[in-house]
Amino acid sequence: MATETVDAKARIKELALKRGALVCGVAGVKSFDAVAPEGHRPGDLLPGARSVVVVGGAPPRAGDWISPIPEHQETMGTSQRIEPIGRQIAYHIEEELGYYALYIPGGVSRGNQPFLSLMLAAELAGLGSRSLAGPILHAKYGMLFY
Repeated sequence: MATETVDAKARIKELALKRGALVCGVAGVKSFDAVAPEGHRPGDLLPGARSVVVVGGAPPRAGDWISPIPEHQETMGTSQRIEPIGRQIAYHIEEELGYYALYIPGGVSRGNQPFLSLMLAAELAGLGSRSLAGPILHAKYGMLFY
């Protein structure tokens, strides 16, 4: 692996952690080929993509869990806590590193399917393993949002 690639990954991870992510990993695009359905692979979304940067963290705070109003959790969901970090990383990759970057939100595309499986991306980036409960579990932090 080229020194500049290692340096770029380190700078991206440092930025992600500084902005509030608990974890950050990078997966190679080719690792998605055998497991992700056609149309939902990184190269389908950004032609020529070589890597996928995954950030995780932003679990609900203790006060979020004890609030007697369940709608509070819905309004303070994953999107509001982790998505700004993903957008900042995409901006950094384009502006500072000179590569195309595409921020992939946790939303859905056609047929109620995600643009890209964030759980698969987290697993391929080495950020945890699949659990019976559904999400990817991180060895140190448990369930995280990606």
